[in-house]
Formats: sequence, C-alpha cells, structure tokens
Amino acid sequence: MVDASYNLTGIIDWECITTCPLWLACQVPKFIDDVPRLNCPDPRRYSHKLLPDGTEDPDCLIYEHNEQYEKTCMREFFFRDMRRICPEWIQVYEASKLKRDFEDAVSFFGFSMMSKDIEDWVTAVEKGESPNGVGEHSPAHLD
Repeated sequence: MVDASYNLTGIIDWECITTCPLWLACQVPKFIDDVPRLNCPDPRRYSHKLLPDGTEDPDCLIYEHNEQYEKTCMREFFFRDMRRICPEWIQVYEASKLKRDFEDAVSFFGFSMMSKDIEDWVTAVEKGESPNGVGEHSPAHLD
C-alpha cells in the first residue's frame, strides 16, 4: 500500500512470498529441469507389443525419453531467452554452480542410491576439480 505521495505505508498478502539468496532464485524452473536428452528418440529403437486388434503399442520408455528431449529443448529456449532479456540472471546462474550442487548433495543425502554420486562430488571438490553436479550424467549416458 502507498500513500498519496507514493510512500510505502504497508504490505498486504504475504502468503506466497519467499525470500532466498539471489543464487537460489536464479535456477532453472523445476518443470523443465530433467535428465538432458540431446536427440529426439527414434521410435524404431524401442520394442513394440502387438495388440489383439493388430495395432502396435510402443514401449512406454519412449514417452519418458520424448519428455526428457522436449524439456531439454525448452531449457535451451529458456537459457537463450534469459541471455537476451536478463544477462544478469545468467551471470548469477553460472557463478552459483557449486552452491546449486551443494544444495543437491544435501537434498539427496538420505538416498542410498545417490551416495556414490555425492561421495564422488565431495572428493572432486576437495581436490579442487570442477565436478559434474550430483546426479548429473555426461552426454554419453543419454542415448
């Protein structure tokens, strides 16, 4: 709320407000944050089940891979647009990789299947190397 001279006099409706460090606010939106898939899945590479009516039902894995590919495309579009409209966001995002990786390591800490990834990440950081993020895979794992 402001008065007639545009001085701030009060703030209402705080129910959806979040405060966080700038680096935490400059992250990829969760709905497009997924395992990268660089190539559109080729349906011929997936098994197909022949249904009684003679039609084929493709392996459901193709749907998951299509979604990953589409999210990868949307993420590329997002970064391209952010570079154009808000280069400061990109600078903060790129400078905060280690902090994002640390946040991931903490959030995955209780998952035993992630313990090796977390251990590898910590070891690389201790050695002063630039590790992949926790749970990140190189492009060789994507096809």
